Amino acid sequence: MKLFLSVGHARLKNGAATSADGTRFGGVNEYEYNKNLLVPLVNHLIGGGHEVDAILCPEGVFTTSKEEREYKLPLANAKPYDLILELHLNAVDNPHVHGFEVLYKTEKGKRYARPVADCLSALFTPRGEQGLVKRDDLYMLNETKAPAILLETFFCTNIKDCFIGKNTDQVAACIAAGLNRAAGLSATQNSMESGGNMDKEEFIQYVGSIAEKDWKERKICIPSLVIAQAMKESGFGTSELAIKAKALFGIKKNGWKGKTYVKDAIEQNPDGSYRVDKNTEWRAYDSWEQSILDHNDYIARRKIGNQARPNWEKVIGCKDYKQAVENLQSAQYPYATDRAYGESLIKDYILPYGLDRFDKMDTSTEGYMVRIGPFVCLAEAETFAGHFLNAHVIKGE
Repeated sequence: MKLFLSVGHARLKNGAATSADGTRFGGVNEYEYNKNLLVPLVNHLIGGGHEVDAILCPEGVFTTSKEEREYKLPLANAKPYDLILELHLNAVDNPHVHGFEVLYKTEKGKRYARPVADCLSALFTPRGEQGLVKRDDLYMLNETKAPAILLETFFCTNIKDCFIGKNTDQVAACIAAGLNRAAGLSATQNSMESGGNMDKEEFIQYVGSIAEKDWKERKICIPSLVIAQAMKESGFGTSELAIKAKALFGIKKNGWKGKTYVKDAIEQNPDGSYRVDKNTEWRAYDSWEQSILDHNDYIARRKIGNQARPNWEKVIGCKDYKQAVENLQSAQYPYATDRAYGESLIKDYILPYGLDRFDKMDTSTEGYMVRIGPFVCLAEAETFAGHFLNAHVIKGE
């Protein structure tokens, strides 16, 4: 990817930094920390094959923070970057608040933000929606041509976060790993969604990764069912709806407030005959990921007529794909008018492609030992261990 990397804030002519300062809580200065993070992050990104333009506002030149904006935006918009990334740290007056946030505005920005958040969660506690926070009040998110994300990597006012963040090479490697993953997903998705060449397993892996993650987080639709439906309804991402409307599922408008795509619908009548419903409005999306997540929302929330509860509530959380398929079609209003739809999902997709492999969540409770120290004073060691979950002090020799 072509990346524009910026250190948030600046050091003004009077010597003051425009950033937050957590040193009064035993933490770090936001600007100084990110300035030190910049070099290892650039090195990791270049090592991952990315093209990187990194900037730091000239120190001792600006008199107000407004000049940062005037300096950065023309540079960020000067080239066709794939992603704009700016480094920040969070801060509050409460030193116990901790964790990270990846800020984004657009769905495309969220597509890059998600894998970065996944990787950062190995070091810090995610805040918001698995570490993702949508914002529409920041100029680096609003006024750049390329999609942008802002990293609030941790709280500079929290001693635990700052201790972990002290290893800037580790933090840089974590961020770079997320961007490497984002680059891989973006390249695959861009190729797929534009009708590019792909094999079936690539499609399965892409849809499966999103379906599996959503299953772990929200427990709505078992992944094998979601993947099978996407395969069947979109022809492995080659259908008109998949390419032109970014829709992997044939979900009609049905109260949808977003954009729509118009095409005829072929439906099966109760007597087994078929009909064509002209100029049907279908839900349209900005990405396949949005389509997958909305499909699951649709299953979880859709009420038809005077129903008091969701039509497919028996699908929600069902851990057996055979039962989930049965519940999908045996609801008061079946998901598909095609009588053979449910049987086809299992016989033509789930079984021959082994889609149930995505249903097998890791239930391991094995823990890991992280060794920090040594501390000369036992009281100091016990105090520091208190900042961590399930941590205890082991006396050394």
